[in-house]
Amino acid sequence: MCGICGIYDKRSSASVTAAAGRKALATLLHRGPDDEGTYSGDNIFLGHKRLSIIDTSANGRQPMTSNNGRYISVFNGELYNYLQYRDLLINKGYQFKGHSDSEVIPNLYQELGIKFLDMIKGIFAIAIYDVEDNTLLLIRDRLGVKPLYYHHNDSYLSFGSELKAILADERIERKVDHQAIYDYLSFSYIPEPATGFLNIYSLLPGHYLMFDGAKTEIKCYYGAQHETQTPYKTQQEAEAKLKSILADAVERQLMSDVPIGTFLSGGIDSSLVTAFSVAASKNPIESFTVKFPDQAFDESYYAKRMAEHCGSIYNELNIEQRAIDAKLLKDVLEHFDQPFGDSSALPTHLISNMIREKITVALSGDGGDEFFSGYEVSWRYPFILKLKKVPLVIRRIIIAMLTPLKFASATRYRQYKKLLRLTFLEEHIILQNAFSYLTEEEKHELYKNDLPAVADLKATHRLFKEIHTKDAPGATVQQFYTRYSLPGDMLKKVDMMSMKASIEVRVPLLYEDVVACSYKIPEQWKYKFGKGKLVLRNILATMAPDEVVNKKKWGFSIPLDKSLSADGMAFIKETLCASDALLYKFIKKEIVQRWLDMFLSGNNSMLTISRSGLYQRIYMLLSLELWLQKYKPAIS
Repeated sequence: MCGICGIYDKRSSASVTAAAGRKALATLLHRGPDDEGTYSGDNIFLGHKRLSIIDTSANGRQPMTSNNGRYISVFNGELYNYLQYRDLLINKGYQFKGHSDSEVIPNLYQELGIKFLDMIKGIFAIAIYDVEDNTLLLIRDRLGVKPLYYHHNDSYLSFGSELKAILADERIERKVDHQAIYDYLSFSYIPEPATGFLNIYSLLPGHYLMFDGAKTEIKCYYGAQHETQTPYKTQQEAEAKLKSILADAVERQLMSDVPIGTFLSGGIDSSLVTAFSVAASKNPIESFTVKFPDQAFDESYYAKRMAEHCGSIYNELNIEQRAIDAKLLKDVLEHFDQPFGDSSALPTHLISNMIREKITVALSGDGGDEFFSGYEVSWRYPFILKLKKVPLVIRRIIIAMLTPLKFASATRYRQYKKLLRLTFLEEHIILQNAFSYLTEEEKHELYKNDLPAVADLKATHRLFKEIHTKDAPGATVQQFYTRYSLPGDMLKKVDMMSMKASIEVRVPLLYEDVVACSYKIPEQWKYKFGKGKLVLRNILATMAPDEVVNKKKWGFSIPLDKSLSADGMAFIKETLCASDALLYKFIKKEIVQRWLDMFLSGNNSMLTISRSGLYQRIYMLLSLELWLQKYKPAIS
């Protein structure tokens, strides 16, 4: 794992391009503190910061050059099947100076051209420069585990593993992409390819970009092939195949020349990864868990039970009440270089720092919920579609009959009323509501109407209309996770926080073979109403205590209202109440102030929203304001 960056610039001299490239590379030191390498040509600069994992010798230093000298590459990630192609190339006469996966890339490209993407499996962001044709190729892995950003303008293109590498070039104009910010207020992250900056983009997962110094061409190399997969005939066959594939995926991803461990939350996914890791490893496996004082968020009991059961070395990070101070908030939020409102980045940052004290590589359970129906929306959305078929008048009567419940349980009243009201909406709007923190109506009320850039904003539910399918409801939910949620939120959070601590995180449940297997498992085998990931639970039942297997789903999140220190609370208040706060150039301060008062007082009884929903709004807006302050992009 590492950080990559580069500039292709026909407008400037080689020395100017190299100087700008070295400045960009310096911003990525945390991603690769062990080594660095660069390549400079007339119009090109490629840079690489290295976190040494495989072949830690100088032979593993990038950039790498193909045997014929034509292709120069830099690479962030891991290829898990590279050894078979290394052997194939050696048999064809290719020579290698070391044994790293990065050295295989330019030579495999020399041998196969762009078709080499059909062969490699792993997590990667790759740049390959052709010194003969003067073309630059950028590639991102199939699911977007590794990030890759770019900016292009006429005869100039720059790219980087993080936005800060691109923004290091002061020649690049910084402007707010208001559509991206509007969508951000629905999700708490910016849906790709947008970044929050106009004309700076994220290369979409499963895509590659070709730039010849004048025009840019982007193509998708991965996508719809799973739709034609033949389903397994029986649930027993599906579970047996999946167990075998999971074992292989974990074993492949234990490949490392440095110490390795696992994130262990106590949930189904991380417990599976830890159990398979212990079974496959010749060395002891360290597992790492976060403990919260708020029992509604704490899974550490289950994590410890799992570690003891499978023989992992258990490590626990105890996050005390009031431990999140102003310095930590600012440090984490500003690191993303774009608005990012997922507050679970805070504990991810803390546990990544803890892990770095012992190991350099960690396996996580990310992806299990998305591909094996772990989230409530997987069964709630199909249920709402069934309710939608109930005659309209009956649904209205049921809503009226719920009123007495308001006094017995305000939470249940709010949930049931929202569920029934969703049935009056179009299907793609129903789905947006299931994934959104703010509705279109709430955002419309929040925005000022006198800014020209705001007048042309499109409703966020357009993103759901694009992916909506008349097939099984689960297919649409899956499409949303794959297209937006995973690369925009979950994977971005883990990459940014782990690499900030200079550790590598691998995701066995997102290995290509595991994902392909998931598409062959019918939805009815993945969940029943109220309980998801049934096939994963059944596999785990052979490897874990019953209480771990049957525990309810807990999201990895932080009780922010109880975790903030006094100065953390003061920092939020000062930032969002400041008379010169930049977000109030397009957002109504009085509404934010009302939310903030409720958050600071701990009283949201007048707001039809949950405790976590309230602090999520505050955290999203804090992230937005800090981003505006840091980069000062033009707002209008």
